Amino acid sequence: RLILSQTPLAVTAQQIQIARSIHQDFLVKKLPSSACYDLAVFTEPALEVGADWYDILVINETIYVVIADVCDKGVGSALYMSVFRSLLRYSLQRFAFDAAQGSRDVLSAVVTLVNEYMAENHAESVMFATVFIGAYQASSQTLSYLTAGHEQPLLLTSDGLKKLDVTGPAIGIFSGAVFQTRSIKMSPGDLLFAYTDGLPDARSA
Repeated sequence: RLILSQTPLAVTAQQIQIARSIHQDFLVKKLPSSACYDLAVFTEPALEVGADWYDILVINETIYVVIADVCDKGVGSALYMSVFRSLLRYSLQRFAFDAAQGSRDVLSAVVTLVNEYMAENHAESVMFATVFIGAYQASSQTLSYLTAGHEQPLLLTSDGLKKLDVTGPAIGIFSGAVFQTRSIKMSPGDLLFAYTDGLPDARSA
């Protein structure tokens, strides 16, 4: 009787462990290195399987950084995370490699494309994601960014601390939503800190 009662639990635990492993595989392990910038990342799921993710790509001398979060927690959210993440990464590579477009056009085009697909094909699930995408060009020391319903990233400069703007709604909810891209200058020594709502929602010290 003990074996019969525990077997389903063991199978479920194994499936959750596999899902956790797959989620970890989606995260970039080796961060790009450059004389122009330093990168650091940290993630800790609230439950066994997380729905937050980050991604980093270097394309045509521009570094793209993605910080994102699918609503809710657990295995269901993690499944949708894999869809959002794959669509964003593929679309970013597709548009960024088009030399005719600058990073300002790339960010809006990518998020608009992903938003339209998710809103039209998965609206009944009521699953959405908040996203911050930054594109930094070291040659011009310019950060182009788009914040779709996400926690406002913080920029620490010699002039003090400021929050970056929210430039559009969360993706996957409204078809036809408009996403704007903003640009700011980053000087040597400036620090950009992007995060998900797991940080302000934390209750312990």
